Amino acid sequence: MVDSRGTSPLSEMSVSSKMPSSGYSLERWTQSFVRSILRIALVLGLILFVVSFSDTTPVLLILYAASYLALLLATFLPITYRAKGIVFLVLLFTLGVSGLLENGLRGDSRVFLVAFSAIATILYGQRVLVATLIINAVAIIVIGILVLLGQLTLINAAEVPPGDIVVWITGLINTLIVALLIGAGVTQLQRGFRQSILSVQNMVDALSHERAMLEGRVLERTTELEESNKHNARRALQFQAIDRVARAITSIRSLNDLLPEITRLISEQFDYYHVGIFLNDDASQYTVLSASNSEGGIKMLERKHRLKVGEQGIVGYAAGTGKPRIAIDVGEDAVFFDNPDLPETRSEMAIPLRAGDQIMGVLDVQSRDEVAFSEEDIEVLSTLGEQVSLAIENARLFDMTSRSLAEAESIYRLQLQQSWKRLASEQTAAGYRYTLTGVTPLENPLVPSSAEAGQPGLQLVVPINLRGENIGSLIIQSASARVWSEDELDLINAIADRVAISAENARLFEETTRRADRERAVTDITSKIRATTDPDAMITSAIEELKSVLGATTVRVRPYAPAQAMEHQGNMTKKNPKKSKKRPD
Repeated sequence: MVDSRGTSPLSEMSVSSKMPSSGYSLERWTQSFVRSILRIALVLGLILFVVSFSDTTPVLLILYAASYLALLLATFLPITYRAKGIVFLVLLFTLGVSGLLENGLRGDSRVFLVAFSAIATILYGQRVLVATLIINAVAIIVIGILVLLGQLTLINAAEVPPGDIVVWITGLINTLIVALLIGAGVTQLQRGFRQSILSVQNMVDALSHERAMLEGRVLERTTELEESNKHNARRALQFQAIDRVARAITSIRSLNDLLPEITRLISEQFDYYHVGIFLNDDASQYTVLSASNSEGGIKMLERKHRLKVGEQGIVGYAAGTGKPRIAIDVGEDAVFFDNPDLPETRSEMAIPLRAGDQIMGVLDVQSRDEVAFSEEDIEVLSTLGEQVSLAIENARLFDMTSRSLAEAESIYRLQLQQSWKRLASEQTAAGYRYTLTGVTPLENPLVPSSAEAGQPGLQLVVPINLRGENIGSLIIQSASARVWSEDELDLINAIADRVAISAENARLFEETTRRADRERAVTDITSKIRATTDPDAMITSAIEELKSVLGATTVRVRPYAPAQAMEHQGNMTKKNPKKSKKRPD
């Protein structure tokens, strides 16, 4: 994620982590300053002590040595920085006073006194500046008065004149002015430094707050991303399950194979320990378990488990009302059917299976977890329920079509068999022989000897089959013994198939022609009968036409009489007693 400045939260976090912490202050800077000046003073003090060792009086050497020892102790002893600062200020003041005693105002004493005031101001603030100025003024005035009155002689009086009162007053004023200017500047710097530190602290606090907010947002986005990834992974599994069920629907035709496969796929993809498919009976009084994946479901299948539609359990409710039913806690659902074969069930969902407006069954899903079904699960399982319904309906239609096709094929084969038997009885020739000289009818069928592929023989007999029914044989006779190759056998079989189709087409054409002639004769006779309204003429015309069409010598018309009809029926029964038996219903 990138903001309007083109920076990412992670880069801002890395920058803010490098900012000074909110605990940074003037006090911490002062501590660091004290440590630094003490270490610098150690080096410079050592150089000063060595340089002045040869031309300094023993009293001053002792004073310098004591001061340097105090500086060492203040630097390395574990005391507070305030105590170390006080020691350093005392040493500066001591050096300033010793300079006054040694050279008056003409030496480096005023440098130490000004440094005393400046560093005191740095360490302790503006209020200490006034005190140091007073101390410096008192020291200069006292020593100056004593020197001018002759009560105190400068150590280097032979080299440095003590001066007059104007020199001392001028030196005093110059020292105080320089110290005051430096102290005022230090004070302004401290004030600006404090304001800078405060601004930095405010900035750090703001950045820390923003960093915390960004970290919270990143954590929130990370959590959302993880949830989204889990959600997407689950959705992918759900879509995969739908795809696999759809492929099973298109690849499996048998209902007995399809239903167990669907329960297995749903259980594997959604991690439900029990999935069952119930189908309603023909009267829609009971819904019967037809497939399941769990051990308890298999036991239920063995004992042909069924539930009363609209009365028993969640499944019965869905089968009766056509509405899905969900029990997030089966212990609190009054409709739940406590099944001893599935004791681990904690939540259950039943999806009705529909074929149009008709309820054909129920898809039953059970889980070991409470509240196991989310809104997405309900949506996906409802979609699966629609696919399962479509699969069941397609499988049923396929079974019905297969049975109808098998019945039609059986009837057709029976008709085909009867037609060819009748044709054989009507034909005078038992077969036909095809030679180079032509076609010769056969009065008796040949008695062929078969020869298989790869075997030598004079004759090859290939059956002529038409839709599974044998209607003749194709007999090929060779002039000499030979071996029939696979290619030759394939060619002969193909010709036998064409012969069967051609013979069937010829038979159908002949049968159609006869039927057309018969229909035409009936139409002609009917037209001639209807040409007159005289009953005698109608009968006469019908008799003459029947004799002509059938080639009969005598055609009689007998009036109907109940007694004669009973007598005729009795005579027929005596001639054929089997026909008098009634067929069982």
